[in-house]
Order: sequence, then C-alpha cells, then structure tokens
Amino acid sequence: MRLKKYEIVLICAAVLLVAFTAGFVVGRYTARTTVTVSGTASSNNSDFGYASGKININSAGSNELAELPGIGSRLADAIVNYREIHGDFSAISDIILVDGIGAALYETIRPYITV
Repeated sequence: MRLKKYEIVLICAAVLLVAFTAGFVVGRYTARTTVTVSGTASSNNSDFGYASGKININSAGSNELAELPGIGSRLADAIVNYREIHGDFSAISDIILVDGIGAALYETIRPYITV
C-alpha cells in the first residue's frame, strides 16, 4: 500500500506536533524542578534581586517568597497563611513547621532567608 503525498505530509505534521509538545512539557517541568544551590549566600546575592541577598520570612509577601528556589506560589501562600495563624517565625528553622517544607527544602532556602 502506497501513501499519498498529503497523507505523508499529515503524518509528518503529526509527528512534529507530538515532538514539539513533548519537548515543551519536559522542558517546562525540568525548569521547575531543577534547583542548583552551591556555597552560601553572599552579602550581594543578585539571584533574587535583593541587595541583602536574603528574604525576611516574617515580612515577605507571597510574591517574594515564591522567588525562593523550590518554593513556588503554593508554598509561598502556605508560609503566609502559617504566619497569619501562628505569628512570626522566631528562627529561620521554624519554617519547617509549614506543611510541604521539609529538611531538604529548608537546606536549599536557608542561605536566602532571615527573620
């Protein structure tokens, strides 16, 4: 059975569409989950656009908190909600009390936060 020219074109277009969609999805999720942190926070950490290099977890809003590596909008909202219910954090390690933030994530954000 021999394919007609338009059938070949349709098959090629479908393959390209699937490949593009797969590449987009993989690239999007890889960009969200890949976090590389090395060393410690310096006094001029431009990664997050703050002169001090640290975000105060007692005063930062959701948008600021979401800029931290691995946090995102859902956890940023959870931090703000926890703070509204329980009051200010007394130490940066208290952020582990927020649902969804464990020891590994705490170690990732520790150089970038302050109280």
